[in-house]
Amino acid sequence: MTGTELEVLDAEFVDDDRLPAVQADTNIQQRAPLPHEQLRELFLLSKANPNTRDAYRRDLGEWFTFCAQLGGDPLAAEQHHCDLWREHLLHGRHHTRYGIKDGFPPTTVARRMSGVSSFYTYCVRKHRALVDENPFQHVERPMVDDESATQSLTLDEARRLLATAEASGLRAYALIAVLLHCGLRVSEVCAADCSDLVRKNEGPAIRVKRKGGKKQNIDLPDQVDAALKDYRGDRRGPLFLGDKGARITRQQVAYLLKTLLASAGLDTGVTPHGLRHTAVTLLRDSGQDIEDVADLVGHSSLNTTKRYDRGRGRRATVEALATALSGETVPEVDEALVRAVAAALGADPSSVDPAAVAAVMAQQSRGE
Repeated sequence: MTGTELEVLDAEFVDDDRLPAVQADTNIQQRAPLPHEQLRELFLLSKANPNTRDAYRRDLGEWFTFCAQLGGDPLAAEQHHCDLWREHLLHGRHHTRYGIKDGFPPTTVARRMSGVSSFYTYCVRKHRALVDENPFQHVERPMVDDESATQSLTLDEARRLLATAEASGLRAYALIAVLLHCGLRVSEVCAADCSDLVRKNEGPAIRVKRKGGKKQNIDLPDQVDAALKDYRGDRRGPLFLGDKGARITRQQVAYLLKTLLASAGLDTGVTPHGLRHTAVTLLRDSGQDIEDVADLVGHSSLNTTKRYDRGRGRRATVEALATALSGETVPEVDEALVRAVAAALGADPSSVDPAAVAAVMAQQSRGE
């Protein structure tokens, strides 16, 4: 749907199906919270995780603003208003902290619709006198691709970013190093305290609070542990500080990353979440089991990790099946051969896919 078509559709809904207006007392100078705002606060109180509450608050704020543009009360919304919001999210123009964006990806739209739908489900269950039906219940959600659309870095780009961060200063290097090496969520890094740098029997670790409030110790490579301790010094309190000395925010991390990417000559549009994708991809490139990667980054479902992983292994899988069906023997590729191929290519051994080497060997044996 084009922007023009969306404007026409919007006009049709506004003219023919405007939402009933919110009833407010105009005699009160300082406006009291409206019913949908009061319900929002009660709904948010039911969520224990502050990051979850923030995400729901943003999603509901956008939905309430959209309803206001339609001229009425979110508690009176019907399914076609929800359909219109979906189309607006998918095809409208949006102002974000990263600039102007023409349409959000289906995963973002589906998540926001799910969040607002949860609000209405709560209202129906707890406050049926005000809301007797969830207007999002039967709204079709966008189809979500198997592979994530989030931009990530290649191995060479990640190395360039690390080098630029190290030259920039202790904070920049420690921040980028822990994001890239551990695949942490930016909210986990922002929430970390100096006291969360701990030592287990196996070595140094950082204690993070995962989604749902679960705490987990994440192993740190020695160079990342050293970078974090060099930056922390003898301080207490928040591990990472913003420019004014308070706990760093996600927005400040995003701005710092954007600056470092520009300094490194990487015009990739990668966000802090993209560094998490990068970590997953590079870990799988190095041959790590997907279960171990999922545990490291805190994914409760392997399907999420697979989406991050850019459809890895599909080509190698079909090549292996073709080889098996043709009666050929799949060549064995050991670590020594991988290192030899990497040396011949002038590449890092972790960037060489053993399955790709096996496929080339099979082609050569067939005389292709």
